[in-house]
Parts: sequence; structure tokens; C-alpha cells
Amino acid sequence: MNSFPRVLSLHTDLVLAFCLRALGLVTINHAYLGDYDQPNWFIVRVITTILGIMLVFTPQAISSRFHLDHFKLSAIISAILCLTKIYTLFFLRDVLTQSLLLAMYFLIIAISAGRAKERLSLLLSLSMLSASTYLLAIIHKLNFDFLYTAQSCAIHGYQLVLSLFPASLITDLSKVGLINFLESYPSIASLTVIGLEWSIALLCWRRHKFIWCLGGLFHLPLTLTIAPSFGSVMAIGWGAGTMIGSRTARQSKLMKLKLISKHQVCLCLYFTHGLLSPYSGIEVQHSAAMLSNLRVDPKCNNSIIFQTASHDPYLYIDEVSFGQNPRPQRVQRLKKGLWSPSALNTMRKNWCIKEQRPLKMQGRYLSQPFLLEDLCEQDALDVIYQRSNLPIKGTWQRFQKNLQKSCRQACIH
Repeated sequence: MNSFPRVLSLHTDLVLAFCLRALGLVTINHAYLGDYDQPNWFIVRVITTILGIMLVFTPQAISSRFHLDHFKLSAIISAILCLTKIYTLFFLRDVLTQSLLLAMYFLIIAISAGRAKERLSLLLSLSMLSASTYLLAIIHKLNFDFLYTAQSCAIHGYQLVLSLFPASLITDLSKVGLINFLESYPSIASLTVIGLEWSIALLCWRRHKFIWCLGGLFHLPLTLTIAPSFGSVMAIGWGAGTMIGSRTARQSKLMKLKLISKHQVCLCLYFTHGLLSPYSGIEVQHSAAMLSNLRVDPKCNNSIIFQTASHDPYLYIDEVSFGQNPRPQRVQRLKKGLWSPSALNTMRKNWCIKEQRPLKMQGRYLSQPFLLEDLCEQDALDVIYQRSNLPIKGTWQRFQKNLQKSCRQACIH
């Protein structure tokens, strides 16, 4: 009986060491996504890559002169990486859900990797973060457009999977026939996807090794098409859970005791944010609502569970002119879409040239009209930020891009 904690502690250290090195590889991979090719991202890419390499190659034994070991140094590296991800989320228009998840991984590692008594809780927390992300994705998919329409992202997912199969295995005619069938009965596609995600979430929660088979089957097509590193980020949680073994009654009690601490606060904040932020008008983009068809604007609100927010979080452009340059196609796109303050800020950076000034806009935001005589003026957006419920200037991408005023549209990632 007394040997159980010592064996478990040794095993926990080995598992954490492996997970830290795997997380380093995932971090390097994440830094070479196309998002990092944007302007102003170069320094962030360099820092992220160097720190990822350090996570991979930091030796187990480090000079005791500075009272550092592999875990304490990894905690410091993770703290810097956490701050780096927060910077990209708030100031560099980082649109990736996995970025917030990585930030939470780094935060929990920074808090507890250096403390031997908290390492089991750390690993369990990483596993629960991964499981929570699947659960949040399911909740956001419980909307009419995902479940019942031909525009369902579930059908889009099947199209992506079928595109990976060569004609020698399945003909183009058969692919078209299958998609036509699913468009006629969209609930078949949507419920299959939800059932698969629920199974993965449950396996992750139970820390069952079969998650590697089912999770790989689910994420491989996404990795090859639209989400090249998301599966590997989620797999950090799989590994953290499965390598410490399936849940036993004794481990379950120990887990509950361990998670009464600061990790429980982190997990609750992550889950509460992901669950409520879309419907409270705070943000959609990083709430695990990707590929969900979710709409929270009052006219198109489609959630089966939640009512729309008390205010409409989107910005509507009714009239726009580009100085002496008509730009009719761009005008039509602006008038048909849903926008956010961060989108206006990006327009200001990209479109403000002499030939297009004054860039005049008129529309509605938070149920009140606004008029911008020239978007290119330095303080033009102050009236928008002052009205916002979260008056944070910059390029924080709170809401999905490419949404239209019309409710029915193709799946958006």
C-alpha cells in the first residue's frame, strides 16, 4: 500500500518528460502553419521555434548550481510560450482554436511542472482540456444548420474525406452520389460526426488507449486537408491521459483531490469560456465552435440549446465609398457581410491609400447607427471601441470571418 505513491510518482515523471518533448515537437509544427506567414509574425515564429526545440532537447539532468532540472526549466519555457500565444491571440489576429488550447497547456505546465506533488494533476488536467474541447465542439454543433441542412459542415467534412480517395478506389460519380444522398438526409452525416466526437471525448475522459485508433481515424483527414496540426495538439491530451493508465477507483479519488487546487480553476475557466462566450456575445472564434455552422446574430441564431445574446455582437455596413475609386465588388462584399471591430482595424491597415480616401462607412453596431467619415483617420475607430462591451483595441479576432447577413451559407471553418 505504501509503495503505490512512490511508483506512481516515478511513472508520472516519466510520462511528463515524454509529454514535454512531444509538446515541443507539436509547438515547432504549430509555428510553421500558414498563419505564421503573415506580416509581423516572423519574430513570434522564431521565438516559438527556439522554445519548442528547447522543450524537445532539454537534458533530464541539469546543473544543480541554479537549482534547475528538466521540469523546472520546462516550466519557465512554457510560461514564455503561454505569453507568446496570448500575444498572438490578442494582437496578431490569431484565429486558431488550437492556439488557445496550447496557451492553456503551457499555463498549467508553467504552474506545476516544477512541483513533483502536482505533476499527476498536471497530466490529468492536460487530458481533461483535450476532452473538454471535444465536448464543447459537440455542444456548438447542436444547431439547426449543422443538424438539418445541406450546408452542414458535417457534409463538408465528408467531401474532404472523399477528396482524399483516388479514382481507383472510388469513382467521382460515386463520390457525387454519396454527397447528394447526404445532402438529402443531412442528419445522417451530422449525427455520425457528433457520435464520433462524443466517443473520442469519452475515451479521452476515461483515458482509454483505444482513443489512438478512433482519434487517428477522425483527425487524419482533417490533418491532410484543413487542420494540419490540430490533431497533434489534441493528441498531447490523449498521451497525458493514456500513459498514466485507465482510471481506477483509487486514481479517481486521487484525481478529485488533486484538481481541487489551481488546475480546477484553469479548467473551469477554459470550459466556461468555450461554453458561454459565443452566446454572451464575447467571442466565437476560439470557443471550439470550428466547423459547426453556429450563428449567434439574432436574425440567424440557430442554437438548439442557447438563446441569442442580449445584444448583437456583429457590425453591419449599409453604405460605403472608396474616395474616387468605386470598387463595386468590394462594396458589395462589405454590405453583404457581418463584421467586427477587429475586421475594420484590418481594413484600415490594408486599404488606406491615397486613391481610396476618404473611406467612408455607415452602418449599425450594437443596435445603434454609426458614421465614419474616413476610416483611415487615426482615431476613426474610437467611437466603435467605446461602444463595444469589450473595448480592446487591436486585432483580436473575436468572431468568425466571411459570415454573411443571409442565414444560409456554405460551411465556414
